[in-house]
Amino acid sequence: MGYSHAVSGPQAYKPLYLPIDENHPPLPYETYGLSKHVGEQVLETAARTARSTSFVSLRFTNIVKSEMWGTLPWPSPSEERPLTLLMWAYCHEEDVIDAHVQSVLRASAAADGEHEAYLLAAPDTRFREP
Repeated sequence: MGYSHAVSGPQAYKPLYLPIDENHPPLPYETYGLSKHVGEQVLETAARTARSTSFVSLRFTNIVKSEMWGTLPWPSPSEERPLTLLMWAYCHEEDVIDAHVQSVLRASAAADGEHEAYLLAAPDTRFREP
C-alpha cells in the first residue's frame, strides 16, 4: 500500500483505485512504507528459492484495541477536526492476532514456494459516515 500518514501534500497516499485490495500495488511515499515493501520483496525472493517453505505477509490497517471498541464509530472528520488516518480503515486487535495464528496454522495461507499478502481491515470504517 502507501503506508503514509500524511493527509495532504507530496507524501499523501493516493490509491490507484478503491476499495484497496491485495492486488493494489504498493506505493511507498516514505521510509516506513518503503521498509514494508522491501520486506515483502525479500519474501518474494525467498519464495523463488525456498521451494519447500511458504511465506505470508499481513498488511493490517491501524489497529483499534479491544478497550476502544466501545468508542466506535467516531464522529466524522471535518475541516475543524481533520484527522490523518489512512482511508479511515482499521482492524480489530483480536482479528490481527487471529490472522497471525491462522497464517501459521492454515496450509492454504500460502503454498510451498509462494508468498501471499493479505490485507486486514474491518468491514466498516472507524467513522459514522464513510
